[in-house]
Amino acid sequence: LPSSDPSEEEEYRRMVPESMESFRVGMEVYHPTLGVGRITKREGIPTNPRLTIHFKKHGPRTVFAVAAELEIVL
Repeated sequence: LPSSDPSEEEEYRRMVPESMESFRVGMEVYHPTLGVGRITKREGIPTNPRLTIHFKKHGPRTVFAVAAELEIVL
């Protein structure tokens, strides 16, 4: 899915996580439609955690890491 704000996509250097266990509370992540946010909570199984992320433009959302297509903001 394309970003809703193409300029935002180019603004951040990102990387694909090595595994779903890479996601930590406090980490900034990028979602293709919601943009950049910070992980505020992590729960559930290590291989597919449920993450609560506070997105800068969309507020808090809860997603499953595997389905969310998240990248780590460097």
